[in-house]
Amino acid sequence: MKVFTYYCLASFVFVFFFSCTREKRNIDIKIEKIEINTDKVVGEINLLEMIDSISYIPITTDSILIGEVTDFVVSNDKFFILDRKKSHSIFIIERDGENLIQIDREGAGPEEYISPRTITIDEENRYLLILCDKSKRIQTYDFEGNFINTRRINCYSSLIAKTQTGNIVYYLDYLPHEDFYKESSYPNLILLGKKNKLLDAEAYFDSSFESTNLWKSKKGFSKPYSDTISINPDHSNIVYYVSNDKITPRYYIDCGKYNIDEGYNEEVLMKPLKSPEDLSKMSEKYGLIMSYKESSDYIYVLLLLQGEYSHTIFSKRTGNSRSFRAVQGAPLDFGHGYISGNKFYTLVEPSTLKRYAEELKDSKLLEIANKVNDFDNPVIIESTLADF
Repeated sequence: MKVFTYYCLASFVFVFFFSCTREKRNIDIKIEKIEINTDKVVGEINLLEMIDSISYIPITTDSILIGEVTDFVVSNDKFFILDRKKSHSIFIIERDGENLIQIDREGAGPEEYISPRTITIDEENRYLLILCDKSKRIQTYDFEGNFINTRRINCYSSLIAKTQTGNIVYYLDYLPHEDFYKESSYPNLILLGKKNKLLDAEAYFDSSFESTNLWKSKKGFSKPYSDTISINPDHSNIVYYVSNDKITPRYYIDCGKYNIDEGYNEEVLMKPLKSPEDLSKMSEKYGLIMSYKESSDYIYVLLLLQGEYSHTIFSKRTGNSRSFRAVQGAPLDFGHGYISGNKFYTLVEPSTLKRYAEELKDSKLLEIANKVNDFDNPVIIESTLADF
């Protein structure tokens, strides 16, 4: 079992580029800047400086095993896990780690899905949405795993999120679609209403650039507020907010001297990147945003720069930020976790948890580690972030 494998060829994100991205209209709102001081990234930060408290939640194993975690969503009372590589299933778990439900309905039938790409939730109506990218459908289930309905879409997408009014925002992953073509360019973000009516579109990219050269990534949508969705698209350092009927720029992630320049288009987008070594080489010149997460309290950015990863956590309340390369004494994978309010959730394999328990000599951690076997389901870590 692997939990959130870092696959560089499928998950890198670059900063904003004007040379190959066209905005649909002039930006007439103030964009708040989030500065990442690349010269002040500390090597390691102590766990106790980061959190107020930490909890460990083993997921019950019984007869159901989670293969490889590829998507992870948290609601007020449940956890949702997608395994799209091994079992092609979705798992629903209570917040105490018990009552594991498996949705295993792969197929071509009306209540089945083909190749689930990602999941999202509609907390208000307690619906789970499964995006089937190959069949261009969204399958809706309730929080108990019962099928509700199917929504067909007219475009290939890699990410979705649902607004309060039932509209869907799609991330097209730089896949051209003729229905949304405008002035020699295609949008990366589209917001569709009922009967797939186009409500808004943003982050247009030039139709001449070779999308086949791009490594497809999976960034994820965040819900910082109940009525707002946010995303930082690939090849952009702008964070967009999505309301019920509009997409607007909100933040600009500034990496200083490592922001992109005019040569980015030819150096990156017009040349195939064939290996992780190519990616590392590009990070010598550009700060590459690998992950972006947002809640009502915090913003998290994972940056690849000069071949090394760094984490930045920005407090919305104080305006302060912390940048570091690793957390001392914690099996926390910030890049592949989930943030909600002031809590951060991540998953670890039992074998990893045991290793950290032995190193830290933490009695609470040792107690949990002794109860799980190496091949059991992962353990969920809930960390309450400390204000700073």
